[in-house]
Amino acid sequence: MKKFRDMNLEERRRYLEEISGKNFNSLETDLDTLNRLVENVIGRITLPVGVVFGKINGVDRIIFLAIEEPSVIAAANKAFKLSDWVIASYSGSIMIGTIYLKTDNSIALIQELEKIKDQIDLIAKTKLQRLEKYKGGYIQMNISRFDNIRGEFVKLEFLINVGDAMGANIVNSFLEDISIDIEKLIGQRAILRILSNFSIHRKVYIKARWGEKLKEEIQSKGLDYKEQINRFLDVISIAHSDIYRKTTYNKGTMNGISAAALAYGQDWRAIEAGIHSYTNYLQIPLVNYWEQDGAIYGSLEAPIAVGSVGGSVKSLNHAKTLMEISNIKDSGDLAMLIGAVGLANNFGANLHLTIEGIQKGHMKLHARNIAISIGAVGDEIDKLVDIMIKDGKYSYEYAQKMLEMIRHDNSNS
Repeated sequence: MKKFRDMNLEERRRYLEEISGKNFNSLETDLDTLNRLVENVIGRITLPVGVVFGKINGVDRIIFLAIEEPSVIAAANKAFKLSDWVIASYSGSIMIGTIYLKTDNSIALIQELEKIKDQIDLIAKTKLQRLEKYKGGYIQMNISRFDNIRGEFVKLEFLINVGDAMGANIVNSFLEDISIDIEKLIGQRAILRILSNFSIHRKVYIKARWGEKLKEEIQSKGLDYKEQINRFLDVISIAHSDIYRKTTYNKGTMNGISAAALAYGQDWRAIEAGIHSYTNYLQIPLVNYWEQDGAIYGSLEAPIAVGSVGGSVKSLNHAKTLMEISNIKDSGDLAMLIGAVGLANNFGANLHLTIEGIQKGHMKLHARNIAISIGAVGDEIDKLVDIMIKDGKYSYEYAQKMLEMIRHDNSNS
């Protein structure tokens, strides 16, 4: 049987249908639907959608990435292939909603709110009762204060279990509704009502081990295993010590997380904002690695708020189709897939960086982009890529010169 990467597009789709038992429907959403989703629509753009195969919690999974960058999909597949195991868990679907009040006396306002807290809790529970049939609902309200250059503020923080929804619309609608009740109770207007994308109660935890298969891979290149894993851990330590490296290191993780979120129709901007705040403001590493018993262990801990129902998941054909093929069970399942591919991408990138340097494999894949961008078509693309790889030259000028040579030879044959 052909390797997946050697199949043509139709063969890949048929293979995915066979192993998933699902139909591969259209990935494109009609323009009329898109025109109703956002304002001032003039068309749509497309990105390549690639496949990652990984085993998570002992189950073979199909994960899709929508991304234009070469080597990201290859890196994730390599990391999963070399892993001994990948385990994932999910903390739950609790979102945070906030209402802010400005005051001249925050202590007195907090005391007033504490007296009516039970009443607010009852109102909140009633307003969110419909979520209970989806295993969600109101959790609790926390009250706090802070000062800034504009004065004193009191924050009401509502914890809401939104079930399998991403939850932004649920939370924001609830906040605007309940703020009216609160304003009547305290005789004061709220100045801000908004959910928080700092989704610290909606985290994924991923852990993986790379041992014997990694050892075989490194030794097959004629390299010393112990020396290479020590270099790998040295490279990782730099990301934990230097902000310039940490930024790119985190980007290596977001290559997988953001691309998967985009493929499944999620709010990848919210995910990125939450993760960057979590890692930088709290100074918590996004990904950690350590050596134990001669193997490399890796872990990822990150807030990932996603939804398996509602919103764009229902509106966008690519989201519906890819969720089906991936057999997404619920929002937690989706979050774990996204987190796992993030760890895989980080490991794959740093392993490649340590052993070969980031450009060697990347430029081979980039050669195809260069060929297409200068106008190569059909068989010209493969011929041009082979020449660039053989000669180790990847400039646009060299590619253009070689393309002209290929066309000249074709015209004389």
